[in-house]
Amino acid sequence: MTVKVPHWEQPDFEIAMALSLCGSVIACVKWEARLFLLILLYLLALPPVATTLETSVTVRQDAAQPGIVVLDDLKIQDIIARITGDDVGWVPIKFNDSPCDAPTQCYIVNTYGIYNQVLASSSRVSIYSGPSQGGFDDFAEGFPASGKLGLGGFQLDNFTFIAARFFVRIPKLKLGMKALDTIRVRRNQEIPGLGFLAALWRQGLIEVMGFGMYYDAYNINSSQITLEAVDTEKYDRPIVTYEWSSRNEVGGLLTRRFSSSVGDTVVFSSTNQRTFVVPSEPNIRIPKVYRDYILESINGHLDSDEIPYVDCRAAENTKFSLEFEFDRINITLTAKDLIGRVSKANKTQCRVFVESSEDGRIIYDGISASLYLGIPFLRVAYVWLDYQNSPTSLAKARRRVTTTNFVKVDKGGIISALQKQKVASSEARRLSVLDMAPLLAAIGVCLGIFVFWAISISKKQKRDILPPAGELDRLEQQETAAAHGKSEVSGSQDCVQELQGDYDHPVELYGQPVPTGSGECVPDRHA
Repeated sequence: MTVKVPHWEQPDFEIAMALSLCGSVIACVKWEARLFLLILLYLLALPPVATTLETSVTVRQDAAQPGIVVLDDLKIQDIIARITGDDVGWVPIKFNDSPCDAPTQCYIVNTYGIYNQVLASSSRVSIYSGPSQGGFDDFAEGFPASGKLGLGGFQLDNFTFIAARFFVRIPKLKLGMKALDTIRVRRNQEIPGLGFLAALWRQGLIEVMGFGMYYDAYNINSSQITLEAVDTEKYDRPIVTYEWSSRNEVGGLLTRRFSSSVGDTVVFSSTNQRTFVVPSEPNIRIPKVYRDYILESINGHLDSDEIPYVDCRAAENTKFSLEFEFDRINITLTAKDLIGRVSKANKTQCRVFVESSEDGRIIYDGISASLYLGIPFLRVAYVWLDYQNSPTSLAKARRRVTTTNFVKVDKGGIISALQKQKVASSEARRLSVLDMAPLLAAIGVCLGIFVFWAISISKKQKRDILPPAGELDRLEQQETAAAHGKSEVSGSQDCVQELQGDYDHPVELYGQPVPTGSGECVPDRHA
């Protein structure tokens, strides 16, 4: 399909591809299959003058289930720059020259390409852009503007843009996916801070603010994004769902164990790491000490800019593995998954896409974590990010799969959708991670019962078994070993319960003892 898209002052393939991606998403969100011809950007008083540039994208819709939008053959670089977790949309710094009436207006138009007469000319918004494709990050400052984004026969009203200064580090055009609160400008002025998905949802173009992501292997170009749907052919079951209390936490996971090995030798191992999936992050970001271990394992090194590189052939032949253990899912990356060929100093070199998470400049909407899982992880994992119902679903991705089976996710969420399609509920496990206080209380009750029971048994044994009278003056206290070889009753350590407030240990354990209302531990009837 050949698409004509608006193009700004100078021909720029990166902008054109971004606009094509934007057009593909909006044009296809209606239930009938249609292709779009033109994207129109109206910004209140002064619309920009645009030329056109022809480029090609691939858009599909599932004939059996209208409404599911599939974007195929997307270049990884474009996805990194465009599909982000940022709050608002960005537009280029400058369009073609536009007429203006006053010096202040002329300055704004010539510098930012937008003049919004509703907001004062001094209203500025500084928003953190986050890392882009090159791994850099920066703050961007610009003027907010609320305008219309039109594609074909569809139009998004009151869509929020930021006309911002941009550098090589900041994408010239991107669409934020999150739906956040309004942005406050100065004291008494506010503009909607709606992300791209929220704008589509509010106008009734989509039913659920969520999308599935499939990147596939590094050396092929078969990436796929589906709005309102998951492709069950692109992952191995089970798919595990983590439920969060707010959409700001979408992308959160609980890593039970995080380890690295070379052959049969374990390099390091760590447990219970706070983790977030970040679709716009080109690296896997981990604590610096673990990053250094990985570089040492594959004979990597840091250049003068602290960017890790490695000898291509040597690293690819290394028996290295990086493993993430989640609830019922293990995902393993090899050296090839972490290394990409880049051009540097007029020659091809191999960059290691593993960086430190302790860089103070790295901020993801105020979310604090130890592990940030970007593109390398998403090559081997399939994720569903739902900014409406607030869950994050994870499964092990299949590679080089050309078959599809789209399941539309409705308001009931992904688990309900999979169950309706006869995907066993045991393969779509809900792990509640909202609040850990009730879980701690349950554990405390079980522990208290056990301690009370142990003390009672101990006192009873002391009353029933007395030493000979002649040895009373030399009485030595001894602890009798438990029959099962532990210092506690067998099975009591497994007295757990899955609660709505389970946060730190959201594991569903079928057949394990669960506490009753009276505080006693009884076997689960479903065992």
